[in-house]
Amino acid sequence: QVESNSYWFDLTSTAQTYPDIIEADGITAQELAAATKEDILAAAKLIDVDNVLQVRVLPEKYIDQ
Repeated sequence: QVESNSYWFDLTSTAQTYPDIIEADGITAQELAAATKEDILAAAKLIDVDNVLQVRVLPEKYIDQ
C-alpha cells in the first residue's frame, strides 16, 4: 500500500488539512527527513505526466480580491 501513488496522494492531500495524519499513519518526521534527492527523483519518474491534474488551493480572502 505504501508503495502506491494513490496512497501518497491521499496522505499528502489529507495532511494539508490534518497534519497529524502523517504520524497517525505511522510515518515519522525522521522517515520523511531521511528521503534523499534520489528517492524524490525516483518517485517523480513514476508520475504519468500525461495524466496529471494540478489543483491550486487558495485562501478565501485571496479569491475575494
